[in-house]
Amino acid sequence: MHRNFLSTDSVKNILTVLMSLTFLLFVACAGSQKADSTPLEIPAFDKGEVWQLVAINGKPLTYHPAPTLVFNPETGLIHGTMACNTYFGLYSCHPGDPKTARYPIKITLQGSGTLTCHEALINADNRYYALLPKTTHLAYSPTSITLYQQNKEILRYELR
Repeated sequence: MHRNFLSTDSVKNILTVLMSLTFLLFVACAGSQKADSTPLEIPAFDKGEVWQLVAINGKPLTYHPAPTLVFNPETGLIHGTMACNTYFGLYSCHPGDPKTARYPIKITLQGSGTLTCHEALINADNRYYALLPKTTHLAYSPTSITLYQQNKEILRYELR
């Protein structure tokens, strides 16, 4: 007489456990491949580098002097010149994907100069000053920075 040691329910339970373990192993392997990919990082701003504005809202700059932007990675401070005045504030840049060169950034302006100059230049200063804190992320290369508000390019700079 032949005895069956495992019931049908036992075989089903064993198969369910084996399938669950296989799934977990697959997920763990997929996760480790992702972890081995290029790690997220922050762009390498050099202290004192001067970035000069070349475009606003995707259009070439039409006035001079062109605004500038300077990052201080040691303190998280920014400053720069506008057509007529200076400005200063804080920034925090967060790790992004170096493959896409896109990085989340927050800019908080704290103040600006109050020199008087031609009305057109004051208006240009006001437009520029209003755009900086709208930045949500940046695209970085060693020679250019583009600031975006969501997917819209708002300010583009080149290293001076």
